[in-house]
Amino acid sequence: MVLKRYRTAITIAVIGAMSCIGAVLFSLTVSRQRQASSSSSASPPPPPSCNSTPCLLEAEYLKDRLSSDAPCSSFYDWVCSSGWTTEAVPEKRLFAASAQGSLVTRLNATLHGFPPLAESLLRGCCTGHYALLGLDLFRACEGSTRPATWEQLSRILRRVGLSGWPLPLAALQDRTPWDLAGLVDLHLGVFPLVRVSLRRYFGRVTLQLDRRPLPLRLHQLTVPLQDLRSYADIVEKALSLLPVSEQGRQNDSQRVDDEHWRSAAIAIVELEQALERTVPRDSFVRGPRLIRVRDLPRSRHWNWAEYMAAVRDDSSLLADPRREVLVHDPEMLAFSTELLANASAAALFNYLGYRVLVHLAPLLPDEAAFLLPLSPVPLGAPLRLAGCLRLVSQIHPFSFRFFAGLDLGTNETIVSQLHYVVPAESKGRAAQIFAEARSATARLVEALPWKDPKQKLQRASAVFRVRLDRGGISESAHRGLKANVSRGRGIWPAPAGFLDAFLHAQSANAYWLASGPDDGLDSRHQDDPFSLEADYFEDPNVVHVSPALSAALDTAMDGLEPLWQAKVSTPLVNALLRAVLPDEPERLLRLHGRDRCLAKQYNATLYDRHLMDRFRETLALRPLLEVFLRSIPVGSSESVADLWVNVGKWLLSGEQLFFVHWALAQCEEPQRQRRMRHFKETPTKLRINVPLANLDRFQEAWQCPKGSAMRPWRMCSFVA
Repeated sequence: MVLKRYRTAITIAVIGAMSCIGAVLFSLTVSRQRQASSSSSASPPPPPSCNSTPCLLEAEYLKDRLSSDAPCSSFYDWVCSSGWTTEAVPEKRLFAASAQGSLVTRLNATLHGFPPLAESLLRGCCTGHYALLGLDLFRACEGSTRPATWEQLSRILRRVGLSGWPLPLAALQDRTPWDLAGLVDLHLGVFPLVRVSLRRYFGRVTLQLDRRPLPLRLHQLTVPLQDLRSYADIVEKALSLLPVSEQGRQNDSQRVDDEHWRSAAIAIVELEQALERTVPRDSFVRGPRLIRVRDLPRSRHWNWAEYMAAVRDDSSLLADPRREVLVHDPEMLAFSTELLANASAAALFNYLGYRVLVHLAPLLPDEAAFLLPLSPVPLGAPLRLAGCLRLVSQIHPFSFRFFAGLDLGTNETIVSQLHYVVPAESKGRAAQIFAEARSATARLVEALPWKDPKQKLQRASAVFRVRLDRGGISESAHRGLKANVSRGRGIWPAPAGFLDAFLHAQSANAYWLASGPDDGLDSRHQDDPFSLEADYFEDPNVVHVSPALSAALDTAMDGLEPLWQAKVSTPLVNALLRAVLPDEPERLLRLHGRDRCLAKQYNATLYDRHLMDRFRETLALRPLLEVFLRSIPVGSSESVADLWVNVGKWLLSGEQLFFVHWALAQCEEPQRQRRMRHFKETPTKLRINVPLANLDRFQEAWQCPKGSAMRPWRMCSFVA
């Protein structure tokens, strides 16, 4: 009876004693961990030379890590773990070891976010000239040691009619608001109000008016709803980027206070809010309409027809009653007309200048870096890199989408009949670019399905003349050309810098909008690969750019050590051009059983949208590996040790180095992983493990046992 009476008390006492013992053990464990962490943090970092004991210990640790079986169980878990990405020990961060590897991985990882650029780069027929152009643009945009200055930006603003920006108060303007918007869109392709693009519509290519995402909407996606104060602060900061406006220089005594800039920023935010409200919420139930240019909506203070004439630099649009434009949403255009007619002239003027700054943010000094998130970029991509690629994709030729499916001609007569000499002042690389542009023009024109073969040479001369004149060569170089070549403002070289060269190259694209993209082409070739569901003309000002741009950039970088040497970076870009192989990827992959093999490993079906992107990434591995091995001298432990800041003589081959680089570029944060699962995208673990598990070069580099996770019993044959 006594035991039964005190059974509950005894049980409680035993549980209490065990809890006390557990608490004591836990406190001892925590104290030991704190002592270990304090001692490790107090120890100095390993020196760069490998003669000291800490460096040798670090090398032994890395040897053990490389010799373990972890890469064969899951390469993603092995690379993306904390051991390779620890910021406390820079020697462990393999991604920071070489700029060349960074160029390969980062550019390859971000390129898929720009489909027009990716398609034209990877499958274009004239790869030589545009490889150099893309390389120069990327190098000058992201890694230039001479960034654009505010004086250059002021000169650009004056060129597009925005002299005196920003305006603190209302003032009379020399140009009408629609002329200002037309000049901004013609020379820079900003399109802050509407987007003017080209699209196939029932058998023909026509102009199209639609709307691009506004910076206000992109900002609202990252902050709580109705939080406009933070966006107004961003606009106010952008208005004060230029040191002193032109009006301030003319009369220093009439300085404006902060209240005027705050009022101007609020006016821009209210204007952008009103533009956002002009888009009907139920626009999906309506279809586009063909409207004559002269019948577009107009008011006393806004004229869409004259705006179109300014954008295309063609006043004949107003006189031709047959010219039509495809209006994506007529109701939106009508609402915008009423809004712009009642808007303040100063607010519209400041808004145009603000959108120019947002558009050119990747080229501006570091003080304008806060404007980078206000442009559409792929999720998780580096902001400046994505902004540079956005600018490159905007001036890239739209026609390469159409030309990619055509067979190149082998007739060299057009090359021989293009009687243009290399400009006298072009030397070395500039002359090579000039020759490649001439050859690329001939190949491009030869590939087109002309109705009349006699049009080939005539069109080739026109294309090449536009590349030289509208893109520009200097006046002295014109003396060596034929007499029928029109004189144009040249940028060979561009003494004003990259920003002015970009402006000239962008302005040169307006020629194709005026000449007609489908002139002389056989209509049956416009049915495929064009599609009504996809806008293959992603931006309007995307046509052939002058080769002088590359020479101008090369001249601007003269005497300076570039971020990546040309002899190293040019093969890397060319590898990206050939990454999808010469033939159509769909044709390569649509073979019996091969696509099903890879789809099964991706846990996907043949109808998933993202599966074709995974196929392209898998096919890109082999050429990227080859150019990596040619560009970086890694083949022995000594060369690897020199490349990796002399931290131990690691037994790391060039293939292993590339695969670690490539996988590190794909590593994502946990938040990004959850978002990818939410949108049913391919997990990063599969994007890394599946291509490598089917690559024979990976098996040779790591010697994984047969049947392991990274070396399955059955490999997809078209990858290996």
